[in-house]
Order: sequence, then C-alpha cells, then structure tokens
Amino acid sequence: TYYVASWEGSARLMYNFDNSVFLDVGSTSVGFHEEKITWTATKTVDFFSFYFPDTTNGVVYVASVTVTLVDIA
Repeated sequence: TYYVASWEGSARLMYNFDNSVFLDVGSTSVGFHEEKITWTATKTVDFFSFYFPDTTNGVVYVASVTVTLVDIA
C-alpha cells in the first residue's frame, strides 16, 4: 500500500531485489494504490527496496509492505 503525493515526468518506480532483479510498480499516478505481486525468486535475496532508474521529482509514502514465503525450493 502506497500513496503518491506527486510525480513528475515518465520515470518508473520499481521494486529492487538485491540490485539484480527489478520489477515495475503498477502506478505512479497521484493517489492511494494497493498492489499485489507474485514473484518466483531466481536467487537468494538479502534485501528489498524501491528504486527509481531515472531522474524524477516525486513524493511517495509507503504505508505497508507484506512479504509471504509460500514455498522453499
């Protein structure tokens, strides 16, 4: 769950897994958003963050992030 207070231009907002896997976040339009992704890990992940691959001016507030492990391979 996240809130986009402002966003300028066409820069992307992405999920970053260990600086090696990047997935686009659904929307950067102003307002509240809730997104659910399913990702099958391709490697062991030590950290997760949000990433902006391009220069942008924007304000994003992250309300919550829930991670659920569904299987251990």
